[in-house]
Amino acid sequence: MSLNFTLKSWSAWSPGLDTPADWSSWAATSERKISDDVNPNVRDLPMMLRRRLSPLGRMAMRAAHDVKQDTMPHLVFSSRYGETSQTLKLLQSLAQNEPVSPAGFSTSVHNALAGLLSISSKNNLPHTAISSGKASFCAGLLEAICQLDETPETPVLLVHYDLHLPEFYAPFGDDTVEPLALALLLENGPSNEEEFFSFNLTKPKACNNLEDPAMNFIHYIIGAEENWSWSDETTEWSCSRL
Repeated sequence: MSLNFTLKSWSAWSPGLDTPADWSSWAATSERKISDDVNPNVRDLPMMLRRRLSPLGRMAMRAAHDVKQDTMPHLVFSSRYGETSQTLKLLQSLAQNEPVSPAGFSTSVHNALAGLLSISSKNNLPHTAISSGKASFCAGLLEAICQLDETPETPVLLVHYDLHLPEFYAPFGDDTVEPLALALLLENGPSNEEEFFSFNLTKPKACNNLEDPAMNFIHYIIGAEENWSWSDETTEWSCSRL
């Protein structure tokens, strides 16, 4: 399976990596302090939106709003863990026979952030929320590219976001998951100004999932490597510059 796409623009946010210059420096050295101190600057976002956002939501919206868009895109959101912290608060309230927050519930479901972005941006085009274990970013990218292939006249915005699991769920966590929000704006067809890629799926020859695939993909698009690949036990996902 092979599908092509143009990377029109992208943005990312992670603790200590706020600007394009930060990301370029990280790509050159791979050095930074990783923490869960999640505090992106979202003062430019509408107040009613800010009030509803969790730390993870602020990360995702920061990345999404920093992507330059000329037209309304389809939205694809992907996350391995989603709003697990929000869900944990709801479960703790139930365990203590306390009322469950309706606002907390509405922002805990997996498509909540996609819905909030569509409302705040007045985007009435379809949106999709993806979760696929350790390959959630790759599955989200596949969904975005397939939507682009089906409706090539409409760009697709992929927003991938994750945080470490809360301490309660730490035994079930994956150390490769990094606190990150990544937004990719994809368009159809080659361009003289943007990079053109081929995306492929094959059976894996080996499992090389020792890094967060989304963070690894950022390193790829910043750098000059021709090819990128990441695999789990069932699939090898790869990109090539065309």
